[in-house]
Amino acid sequence: MKGISPRFIVLFLVVACTSGFEKINDNPNDPTTVPPEDILADVIIQTAYSYQEASTIGPSVSASRYFTKIRNETDDLFNWTGVSWRDQFKALSNNQNLLDMTEGRKDLSHLHAIGLIIKSFNFSYLTDLYGDIPYSEALLSKDEDIIYPQYDSQEDIYKNIMADLTLANNMLSKPGELPESGDILYHGNALAWRKFANSLRLRMLIRMSGKVSVREDIQSMMDQPDVYPLILNNNDNASLPYVGTLDEYSWIFYNKRWLMNRYRPSKIFVDLLLRQDDPRLEAWLSPVNAWIASERWIDKNMYVGVPHAIPNPYEYNGGEDYISSLSDVYLEESHSHVEAMMINCCEVYFNLAEAVQRLGVKVPGNTDESLYYKGIRASMRQYGVEAEEKFFKSAEIAYNASFEQLIIQKWLSLWLTGAEGWFDHRRTGFPNFPIGERAVQRTIPLRFQYPPEEMATNEENYKKAIGQQGWLDDDINEKMWYLKVGD
Repeated sequence: MKGISPRFIVLFLVVACTSGFEKINDNPNDPTTVPPEDILADVIIQTAYSYQEASTIGPSVSASRYFTKIRNETDDLFNWTGVSWRDQFKALSNNQNLLDMTEGRKDLSHLHAIGLIIKSFNFSYLTDLYGDIPYSEALLSKDEDIIYPQYDSQEDIYKNIMADLTLANNMLSKPGELPESGDILYHGNALAWRKFANSLRLRMLIRMSGKVSVREDIQSMMDQPDVYPLILNNNDNASLPYVGTLDEYSWIFYNKRWLMNRYRPSKIFVDLLLRQDDPRLEAWLSPVNAWIASERWIDKNMYVGVPHAIPNPYEYNGGEDYISSLSDVYLEESHSHVEAMMINCCEVYFNLAEAVQRLGVKVPGNTDESLYYKGIRASMRQYGVEAEEKFFKSAEIAYNASFEQLIIQKWLSLWLTGAEGWFDHRRTGFPNFPIGERAVQRTIPLRFQYPPEEMATNEENYKKAIGQQGWLDDDINEKMWYLKVGD
C-alpha cells in the first residue's frame, strides 16, 4: 500500500487552509494565483474522498449490499429521493481551473494529462450514477456564462471520456515534467497515471460491453501492453490514504463507533465469507460482542450479518451485541488497509477475466481462469491476508468458468470501492441479492434521481434530459443508455 510522506502531509494542511478554490484563477496573470500543483492536490483529495463516501454513506450503500443500515432504514427500503452531485461538480470545477492553466503549455503537458484523467473519472462516475448529465456545458459558467447547462447523452459522454483517456495516456508517454509537489496520489510517477487512465478505460469498456461491441478496443490494449499499461500490482492502485490530520482527512468512521455501529455487515456478505471460509473476513469484520448458548433462536456463529429491509434490524438475532460490526481498523483516523480506493488491480484482473470469458479477448500469457485467481489473490494481498491452497480448491472458489462465479468473487473483492458492487450487479444480475420484506419494490434500483435543485433551477434541460432518454419520469428504476441491452 502507498504511504504519504511528511512533506505531503504538510501539503494536505496547506490545502486545508486554502478556501474557495472554485473561485481561483479569475485573473491568470495575478501573481497570487494558486499554483497548478496545489490545485492538483485539492482535486485529488476531493475526487478520492467523495468517491469513497459512496461505499459507506448514501443510497448506493444499500444497492451494493455490503452493509445493512440498522438505524436509518430509508435507503435500504428503497425510498430514494434526489441525490446531490455537488461534491463531484466542485471537484470538476476546481479541476477545470487546472486544465485552463495548463492548456497549451508544453512544460505543463503532464499536469494537463492528469487533469484529463481526473475529469474523466468524475464524469464517468456521475453518468454511471444518473444517466445523462450536464457535460459539454457543465463547466462553462465562468467563461461563457452558461448557468443552465444542457444534458449530454451517456453515449456521447462515454465516447468523449474514452478520447480524453486515450489522449492523456499518449501525453504522459512523451517526455515531460510532472512536479512531485501536489501529486499526492502517485508522487510524480507518470507511468502510474497512465495505468490509472487505461484501467479506468477498461472499466468503462466492460461497463458498456452489453450494449456495444468493445472486443476490438480491449484486444488492442492487450496486444500493446507497453502502449496501454494497466494496474496489475497493488502498489499501483489508485488509492489515497487518509492522513488523519483533520476530521475531513480521516476515515469517515474515525473515532465514531456510534456512527459505525449503524452500518452493520449484511447477511448475504457475511454468509458468503463464512461459506467459503474466506480469510478476509477477520480483516474486514469483528465478531459478535456476546454469545448466548441457551437461546435456540440466536445465530451461534461468531460472525453474524443483518438481512436488509426487515422489521427493527437493530433487534436482529437478539440485538446489537449479537451481530457483527466492522473491524476496529475502521475506527482509526488512518490505516494502511483503509484508503480511498478509486480503482485497484483486483478489479482490473476480474475485468480482464470477464473480457476473456465473455468477449473472447486474448490476454497474452493468461486465461480467464488464471486472471480470476489473480483477482482473488490481489484482493487478499491488499488486506494483508493469505489463503492456503485448499481455499482455492474449495467448491465455492475453484474456477468453474461460470460468469456468475466470476462476478460474485469480484463483488467480494470490490469491498469499499465506491459504488462498483452496485454498478456490476445492475448490469449482470449477480450476486442474486435478497430484497427484504419491507422494501417498497422487489428489485434493486438502477440509478439515482437527479438532484432536487435541477428541477428548481434548470427545469427546461432537466425535463429534456428525461425525455431524450425515453423515460416517463425521473425514476430510480429507469434504464440508462448502456443498460438498454437489445434496444
